[in-house]
Amino acid sequence: MDIATPAARARGSIVPWLFPAGLGLVVAVNMVMLWFALTTFPGVATRNAYEEGRAYNRVIARDAGIAELGWRTTVRVVDSGGAVEAVYVGRDGAPVAALTPRAVFTRPVGERASLEVALSETEPGVYRAAVALPLRGVWAVRLTAGAHEAVARVMAP
Repeated sequence: MDIATPAARARGSIVPWLFPAGLGLVVAVNMVMLWFALTTFPGVATRNAYEEGRAYNRVIARDAGIAELGWRTTVRVVDSGGAVEAVYVGRDGAPVAALTPRAVFTRPVGERASLEVALSETEPGVYRAAVALPLRGVWAVRLTAGAHEAVARVMAP
């Protein structure tokens, strides 16, 4: 007569669990990346991207008209970040006077901020405005003076 003894239970291997664990890790990392993608910069630099894209030929024509003027514009932050200064020089190297430029400061990354100031002429061809940029870092500056438009980047201390 045979006596039935309970079979010794074999210890399970960890190998079958590696595949679901690896898949779970991939899903978790993708979820974190998705969260970062949805909560950071949206990728849209303008509110009317579609309309601006359709009117691109007008932008090219405007830029060609600006290039014909031959103006050169230099923008810098002065007085330890307390003021912005723009220098307009004509094609012949003479200062361009009697303009009423406006500067629009925007943050290209990070916290979205925007600031618009009017510049006044301090000497021929040199325009200045007091500005207190609320955040440190790189700011994009768009200057407009009549039909002339210049884009620059400045660093706020």
